[in-house]
Amino acid sequence: MKTDRRTERKHVFCLAFQLAFQDNDPEQMLELYIENHPTIPYQGFIQSSFEGIHKNLKQIDGLINQNLKNWKFERINKVDLTIIRLAVYETAFANTPSKVAINEAVELAKEFSTEEAPSFINGILGRLIAER
Repeated sequence: MKTDRRTERKHVFCLAFQLAFQDNDPEQMLELYIENHPTIPYQGFIQSSFEGIHKNLKQIDGLINQNLKNWKFERINKVDLTIIRLAVYETAFANTPSKVAINEAVELAKEFSTEEAPSFINGILGRLIAER
């Protein structure tokens, strides 16, 4: 079964969200997720993005922290943080065009977060992209 990139990003978001709460082995997390979602094509974008976020998490969080204005990293809710991490990973490590990554992050925020989240996320990512 072939999925579109937006659907694949939702799966990456779900996997990466678990990183905020669990200290389990990422490989085991991926295997369990695949086991519970047997129809998704986990190899490729989903697997590489999840592994890339985990592998580069400290650098990703550092980039996010550098671009916060009047906000503390610890105050970002886990949903928004996961969405931002995914977008930062895509732009900084996966060569996704910034406009695409930001747009997809805003769409994820509309679906999974609060009413204020899209503009908050857009602002952080916009600053981060402007600095790069």
